[in-house]
Order: sequence, then structure tokens, then C-alpha cells
Amino acid sequence: MADNPYEAPEHYAQKPAKPVMTAGAIVVNVLVIVGIAGMLVALLLPATRGAGEAARRMACSNNLKMIGIGLLNYHDTYGEFPPAYTVDDQGKPLHSWRTLILPFIEQNKLYESIDLTKPWDDPVNKLAMETQLRVFQCPSSSLKGNLTSYLAVVTSQSALRPVESKSIVEMPDGTVFTLLVMEFSLDKAVPWGSPEDANEAMVLNFGSAPLIPHNSVAHALLADGSIRAIPKATSVSTLSALITIDGNEALDYDSF
Repeated sequence: MADNPYEAPEHYAQKPAKPVMTAGAIVVNVLVIVGIAGMLVALLLPATRGAGEAARRMACSNNLKMIGIGLLNYHDTYGEFPPAYTVDDQGKPLHSWRTLILPFIEQNKLYESIDLTKPWDDPVNKLAMETQLRVFQCPSSSLKGNLTSYLAVVTSQSALRPVESKSIVEMPDGTVFTLLVMEFSLDKAVPWGSPEDANEAMVLNFGSAPLIPHNSVAHALLADGSIRAIPKATSVSTLSALITIDGNEALDYDSF
């Protein structure tokens, strides 16, 4: 067979052409990439949400720590905790313990703007009482404005009582086993300046509340300044013991 006189020399021969990807193949590849990306998002999103909630729980705990510092500094200054609320000459509630600790949580200017001789909701106190204080709001909650779900435990046997002030030396049950403040269901939220808090029934039944910010636990401030995440399943007997300052109940740190 004769050689082709027009054939290019071997070293000039063209390289095989690269295969051209069709539009259909491109679509398939894109769908595969999108599918993989979707799977990664599905795998990572729960972890991201979990990390976000963990951060909010930590911030909530820090809020209660700051409140605890305020209460303990008040105690150091006056030798006793503040009353749950103050009253006028006729016994009408005026101001909450939350107002009384303002100078001890870096809110002295706000405190000085409040007329403590007039009720918290008197027009003269309106501007101050409408102030939003993040330290009184759990980051996991949807609370706005001046609302708070951090409520003191107020009973005739608790550490914070109406009008009456108690000191640490009057707590034979031990400060580590005595509740001061808990976070409650969002439907129990009150203005922070209002002399409203949690009674015994609210504490004993907190686990059945539908709107607890952290679902399975509620953060609580104890009289020693420590913070505990109390499970919803905590027994009524344990909660009852935590309420009293001198009930002589037997508790250990693993009870709650």
C-alpha cells in the first residue's frame, strides 16, 4: 500500500480530542453535587443547632451567676439577703428584689432613677421600669422588653421572703441545698420590676410547664452562688427540700 503523501509526520500527529460533556451529563453531575451538599447540611445542621443551644444555656447560666453575685454582694453589704419585695405603710408591695440588687449588678444609674417610695408601676417610675435588662432574660427565650422568667422562690420557709430578710447563718440546711432563683416557663414571665415571683406550687410543678426555655432542665441559682441545671424529672420531695432553709431534709448533691 502506497504511503499517503498528505499524511502529517508522526510527531505532528494530532492528539486525540478530549470527550465533550453533554448538557445531560452536566445536569447529572450538578444534581450529584447538590445531593452530596444536601446530605452534608443534613448531617451538620443538628450539630450546629446543638452548639447554638449549648451556647445559649451557658449564657443563661452566666446571667444567673451575675444575679447570684448581686444577691451575695447585697448580703455582704447588709448582712442579709434582700426581701422578696418591699412594701409601703399599708403593706402594699412596692418593689422587687431585682430592683434592690441593681447597684450590685452594674446598674447603679438605673437604680438611682427609681423612686423606691412609689410603686414600681407608678408613672414616675415608668421610664426606668421599661428598661430591657438582658441579665434578666434567658437567651433561649423569646422574651422582649422588660420581661423576665428568672423568679425568686418565695414561700414562708424560703431564703427570700416577703418583707423579711434572711442571712446565710439562718440556713441550717446549707446554702448549697437552698434555692434562691429559678428560671420558669415563659408564660410565667413578669416585668423585672414587678414584686411577683414563684410560689411553692410553681416550683413543685415546673417540670410539667410547656414553655421551659431548655426543654428538659431549668437553671437554678442556689444560696452559695452556684448554678444547677435541675431536670424536669426531679422528685417533688427533693424540690420541697430545696425550697426550705431549715427543713432538716436529707439531701445529697446527686439528688438533683
